[in-house]
Amino acid sequence: MEAARQRYEAAITARNCTGLMLIDRSDELSVLFERCHALEARLKAGAVAMGQRECEVQALKLQVSELERSVAATRKCLPDVDGVDEEVAALKAGLLLSQRDAEALSLRLEDPGNAARCRMLGGRVPDREELVARLQCPLDSESPLPHPTGGLALIHPGQTLEERLGMKKEELVEKTVVLDEVSALTEELRCRAADTRGARCEASHAANAYQSRLRTVTGRIMAAISELSLYQATALKLHSERAALQQLVEAARQRLAEGLAPTEDSEGEWQRLQREAATVAELQQRRAEEESYLDAKCQVLETSAEPRPNAYVPDDLGIPKPYGAFAPFKPSAPGATMRHTRAPVPREIVI
Repeated sequence: MEAARQRYEAAITARNCTGLMLIDRSDELSVLFERCHALEARLKAGAVAMGQRECEVQALKLQVSELERSVAATRKCLPDVDGVDEEVAALKAGLLLSQRDAEALSLRLEDPGNAARCRMLGGRVPDREELVARLQCPLDSESPLPHPTGGLALIHPGQTLEERLGMKKEELVEKTVVLDEVSALTEELRCRAADTRGARCEASHAANAYQSRLRTVTGRIMAAISELSLYQATALKLHSERAALQQLVEAARQRLAEGLAPTEDSEGEWQRLQREAATVAELQQRRAEEESYLDAKCQVLETSAEPRPNAYVPDDLGIPKPYGAFAPFKPSAPGATMRHTRAPVPREIVI
């Protein structure tokens, strides 16, 4: 019996160690599962972030292409800078030559020793009496007189200065009337322009608002186009995947009709799943047996709590025996919260 008791104690110790190792392995397994779940969540978040970055890259590529197109169009609208520079250089060179020629001509004109710088005009200079006679008497022949505007006017025979003065007065009156009409029209147009200034301001503000709205709508349209292109690419990819999956399903149906596995890897996968299911069933059965064994033997794990008496050992024999249904009660030690509890005050019994 002593040897049996020692074997029993050794078995209990081994069982306790195995239980502790099992608990440690379970804790490690739970930690590994938590890490696996965290990594899966990170992978999903990374996939979502990658999708968002791809969408942003597509939108940025569209913006870059639009900017390149606008830059190319702007360059086409710009004038030929090289040709303009060459023309400016040629004009500067011609201007320099003209300035040099003008300086040379000025020097030749200012030179008093140059006899060819002036040319004497022929003709006769009338005297004072002849000029007075021409002004007071009608002329027998056409004679050029200075025109008020700076040119030369021809005086017909029989025309006097009074007639010319009357004609000039009539022209002055006509021009005055025309000037008054033009002034009135100008004033009316000025008043109309002043009245329509507010409308022009409102129209300019409305045009600016429409331009800003147009730019906003253009940006939205470009964003919608980029999203549409992304959706089209996704749809094409899904269609290709669907076609591949349909081909795979058709091939699997043909293999099933021939009595074979749906795919080449499905048989191995099925065997692996069966092995895993058998392993899981075996582990569950073993765990159930261990739990039943632990429940039957009332396993006591190592703990820092004070053990409660669940058995007694006779003095004549060192083998412990359970109490059975009438185990002694051992209260637990009072906790730290007992300091907030008042001690009961027994009441006096009056008989």
